[in-house]
Amino acid sequence: MNFEQRVNEIRERLQAGEMVGKGEFVIAACQGNIHAANFLMDLGEVLEAWDNLVDGDKDMDAEAISKGFWAALVSLPLNGFFAANCGYLVPVMAGAFNAWEDSNELARSNDLEDLGRAHVMRDNVVEIVCQVAYLVGGRGWMRKISPVARRIMGARENLEEFIEDLAKE
Repeated sequence: MNFEQRVNEIRERLQAGEMVGKGEFVIAACQGNIHAANFLMDLGEVLEAWDNLVDGDKDMDAEAISKGFWAALVSLPLNGFFAANCGYLVPVMAGAFNAWEDSNELARSNDLEDLGRAHVMRDNVVEIVCQVAYLVGGRGWMRKISPVARRIMGARENLEEFIEDLAKE
């Protein structure tokens, strides 16, 4: 089975309501490029630690914090895919991270429109996955991956649930 068939299978499973693991999807989205997949998985470790430290909504033990920092300070800089493409990826990452920080700020608002913006912007980090797909397979591959990535890696709750979760914090 080639990677396009694998992604089609993942898309069908999603449409059938099945859960699909992020790791499984990332490897398929990266067309088996292990360095690209490791870049995304390591970045995921960093982002999870960053989010948990900023939000304070999940307890993080020393090991989880160390994994995030190790990924940021050791694994990512040594990753061959990142090294070869950092000129392209860093601006995409900076934009996504800035949107995430804006999302956190807007989420503290009582304004419904700001909360809607926060709900949408927090998922801009998925754009990094889409751009990695572009780098490994071109525009056509990115277009095939993009909607699936947003379903798998984007927010699982609707706006109403998002607002309810914020009220609990």
